[in-house]
Amino acid sequence: MDWLKINEEGEVEFVADEVKLVRQVQPLLTLAYNKGTKGDMDGRERKRAKQELKYLFLAYSFKSPYKDYNEAERLHEAKLDCNFPTSWQESTELKALIPQFTKGTENKVMKMLQTVHRFMDKFEVHLNGLDLEERDKGGSYINSPREVIATLEKLPRLAETLQELENQAKLGVVIKSSSRGDQELGWMNKDNNYGKRKAIDSTGESSDSD
Repeated sequence: MDWLKINEEGEVEFVADEVKLVRQVQPLLTLAYNKGTKGDMDGRERKRAKQELKYLFLAYSFKSPYKDYNEAERLHEAKLDCNFPTSWQESTELKALIPQFTKGTENKVMKMLQTVHRFMDKFEVHLNGLDLEERDKGGSYINSPREVIATLEKLPRLAETLQELENQAKLGVVIKSSSRGDQELGWMNKDNNYGKRKAIDSTGESSDSD
């Protein structure tokens, strides 16, 4: 099941209100978590949560435009897109949500695909670090050029396997909206009354979120 989507304005939305029931999501929506954010000092607009959920989508979703990047590049691009400072780090609350998000949005094929991608990331680092001129004390090549070439010749077959897994994963995540027409409910949609409810901060005090 999808949890998040990016609308035409580049803002994050929940695909369905039910996602807000996930206990790891709820701390990000409290006033206490969002207070003090630039342009949202009282936290009522949940700007911090929106930006961090956007980061979550870009960095960890299979539907992210950066899904084919290695992990370091993917996280870097997600931070840039969210305009986070270089010193920004994932909060404790966000770190707790990440494994729940990936588990909840990936089917078995996607999990297998992620495993293959992690292997490929490590393999890429390994290849980039190879020194084909390095020799041992006896003068023999430490990294046999012939074996390296033989390995590289197998990469097209691996690429085909990855493409097939991706096709299967995409088929597995297609869902139909149960809302009116083609509309999908999200926390910022007009039909969503979340913004009109009472927001409870971590002290237990309520405040209008309008």
